[in-house]
Amino acid sequence: MRREHGEGGIQMKLCSQATISAQLRKLRRFLSARELAELLNIHPETLYRQTKKGFPHFRLGSRLKFDPHEVAEYLDARRSQ
Repeated sequence: MRREHGEGGIQMKLCSQATISAQLRKLRRFLSARELAELLNIHPETLYRQTKKGFPHFRLGSRLKFDPHEVAEYLDARRSQ
């Protein structure tokens, strides 16, 4: 999987992004930043930076959590731009 970091944030090769979206939609629990970063093949710090730019997340206490369905929708919307 190839990652590109541009003005728009995280972008992945289209075929890989579709596969990741499908994997995310199958999950039934919230993901930690480390788990999602591993799935997206990016460094957790990159993910933290993207949350400041609108990447969908929420806080549970002091920890960031990610709804896999919201992340999949976000990635699909970014892909269609």
